[in-house]
Amino acid sequence: MVEILLFDRPRTALEKYRYEQSLEHTGWFIEKLEKELEAYYEHVAQYEKGKEDAQPDSLNNNTGEKNR
Repeated sequence: MVEILLFDRPRTALEKYRYEQSLEHTGWFIEKLEKELEAYYEHVAQYEKGKEDAQPDSLNNNTGEKNR
């Protein structure tokens, strides 16, 4: 019974180490994905803003040409 406990401790320590490493890697991966998601939202916002800025100009040009 004592021998089992001696072998069980290193195994538990190794499992704990692996678990901590997994958590660390997962946290790093989540941070990376959050940054990519923020960059995506910024890109979409710029695209929508550019689309809105271009749309009134094209409408003004079309209405101006029709009135001539």
